[in-house]
Amino acid sequence: MGTENQNNRSSALTPEILALINASISAAVKEAIAGTGTMVSEALREANKPYVDEAKTRRELREKMKFKQEEADNAKTQRMAKEACSHHYKNGLLAVALVNNFHDRQTRGICMRCHEWFYPREWRIDNPTEENPRGTPHIVDAHPKYHLVVEAAAQQQE
Repeated sequence: MGTENQNNRSSALTPEILALINASISAAVKEAIAGTGTMVSEALREANKPYVDEAKTRRELREKMKFKQEEADNAKTQRMAKEACSHHYKNGLLAVALVNNFHDRQTRGICMRCHEWFYPREWRIDNPTEENPRGTPHIVDAHPKYHLVVEAAAQQQE
């Protein structure tokens, strides 16, 4: 019998040793899965990120800055054109058209060359704020060249 136990390998694997082997294998598998899971989740996060083309980003930034500069230049050009406009056509006639369809029944005018708006003395309401949710009403003086509207109205009645 003594020789059978020496040749039989199963006798070397006692329940304690089997439990130790099973525990070490399960710990190794858990560690491998945990490491792989972290790597997989990081890889998935990276894969789900949108592709960012650096050249495209730089081009869009340049175009945005160019657009803002063009807007500023256009506003400056428009302002200069309005300041330089005589509000008369080349033949000397007044280039102001009358606008009569306002709720307060006061006539307004618009220059047909530079699109300047001529308004009378009127009430205006500012944008709402936390203190004044309905806005603040105030009186605005007439446009400095409102006399052109009065002149155009007089010419129209003749």
